[in-house]
Amino acid sequence: MLRFGTDGLRGQANAELSPELVTALGRAAARALGAVPLEGRRRFIVGRDTRWSGPLLQAALSAGLAGEGVDVVDVGVLPTPAVAFISAEQGAPAAVISASHNPYGDNGVKFFAAGGTKLSDDVEEGLETELDALLATHDRAGAPTGRGVGRISPDAGALARYERYVLSCLEGRRLGGHEGGARLCQWCRVRERPPGLRGRRRPDSERPFSRAGRGQHQRRLRLDRPASPGRDRGEQTGGPWPGLRR
Repeated sequence: MLRFGTDGLRGQANAELSPELVTALGRAAARALGAVPLEGRRRFIVGRDTRWSGPLLQAALSAGLAGEGVDVVDVGVLPTPAVAFISAEQGAPAAVISASHNPYGDNGVKFFAAGGTKLSDDVEEGLETELDALLATHDRAGAPTGRGVGRISPDAGALARYERYVLSCLEGRRLGGHEGGARLCQWCRVRERPPGLRGRRRPDSERPFSRAGRGQHQRRLRLDRPASPGRDRGEQTGGPWPGLRR
């Protein structure tokens, strides 16, 4: 059986990380993470990345949470830091269906405590204990019915709110001769199609955030715009955001 790693579980999707296991994990999370009441009801934020198995496992996790009477806020496809941001914004615990750098066939469930913070060791241990108990007994005694069942609803504005937050962190900076908002929002926008299913792959030199593309972009900056007096050239051309400057 899978054991907890960093704030959650990872494994091969629909094999060791099965929908049944993830549903039980959702029930355990509803019991262990102390979802914050909102107007008399508890809630939980759930997002995912673009992996093919994401909708399957998100549905399983949401079913487990709702089966314990927790309202699920589905923020859709978002990067992990954005899910943590929404958790902090809403003051509710959260989970993201993602496996980071793991192979594409893998997936995982990572949890945040209410406020978007890392789970404490005690909470993580309690979550794992609840999961083991549920898997051992399959006990449904006391499960809510009727209006006690949790509701699952989308939050269509989650990405836009995260974008505004990220842009506010620029504090007046602009990016490489482009309007900062347009360039950064283009980077933040999440592609709905999973990696490998987006049609023809552009050459690296045409992709500004690939290693080759970044190098060509930096060469163009050096040719087209000389360094400003008293300003380090590396500040104009270096880092993940070429040309970041005040």
